[in-house]
Amino acid sequence: MSKILLSTLAYSNLISLSPRERHYIRKVLAQLKENPETGLRLWGREGLYLYETPTDTKIVYKLTGIRFMS
Repeated sequence: MSKILLSTLAYSNLISLSPRERHYIRKVLAQLKENPETGLRLWGREGLYLYETPTDTKIVYKLTGIRFMS
């Protein structure tokens, strides 16, 4: 299982959302915690991924400490 750490800006944005939106984003974060490779890997950025929710919220995150087999 992965660990999710939010930047200060991301946390500020999260707490400024409506309770319904916060609940939805927390569900998305839980899904990403279980399967961090769900997002789209950003080309040219090692370990950096983008996940866009159906409500157009963009979550950019970085995988660390994971080795990929090629």
